[in-house]
Amino acid sequence: MATITLRIDDSIRDRLQEVADARGVSLSDLIRSAIDGLFDRDDRDVLRPAVVPESMSVIDRRQLALLHRILARLVEDRSDDERLGHDGDTAYQLDRAEALEAGWAREYDMEFYAVEPELSRRDCGLVMDIFDMFRVLKYSVEAVGGQLDDDEARWLTFRGYDLNDDFECRLLGYARWIVSDGERWQEQAEAFSDRNDRGNSHSPMLGMYKRLLEAYEPIWRGVARRGGRDRSLLTADELKQIAAAAIHPHNRKGR
Repeated sequence: MATITLRIDDSIRDRLQEVADARGVSLSDLIRSAIDGLFDRDDRDVLRPAVVPESMSVIDRRQLALLHRILARLVEDRSDDERLGHDGDTAYQLDRAEALEAGWAREYDMEFYAVEPELSRRDCGLVMDIFDMFRVLKYSVEAVGGQLDDDEARWLTFRGYDLNDDFECRLLGYARWIVSDGERWQEQAEAFSDRNDRGNSHSPMLGMYKRLLEAYEPIWRGVARRGGRDRSLLTADELKQIAAAAIHPHNRKGR
């Protein structure tokens, strides 16, 4: 692996370190991930950043321990079926409290095992941009009828994200959540139905979505500036051009 020496201002370095610390990754991994984004690398071969702290302050440990002791009292009156949920039983809650009070750092894994690393504002925005694009594509494909062949229509259809890919799995979780509120992007709700495995594509999709976005965005900006027709829809020729970015990824503009 090649090594690159990069000279930057101390203030920029400090800001990058703050971002890396917030995401739970090293500064090198943060910069490597940013460089990967320039080349549309979606394999995300950097290991998933851990969110389990190496240490906790006395105050934080005390507060969490008290919460576990409160839960221990609350679950005492629950039925056996109710205790099967995430709260566990009284003994479990008291064990967690004892581990925190004693400061056994190895046991912090159990405290944070269900907590995911942050999904950045940029990545959350990417999920929304993809939904916005597929909203226009869906209604445009329906409007042009049979002017597209089956393959072109399929490439222009949202198909979820791959649960076998760690990063796409996190994107899928966010996508499910923002659609489940029943207010936004409901035209894609069927993609998250049980029939469609709740949005699990079973193959990587993000790279293809990015290629579609790269072709779609300049076309959409041009449509928004033009008048004289329904601005919410694309023509068959424009749809074919966008679909070609997915079918022929090496023929993208600038490649």
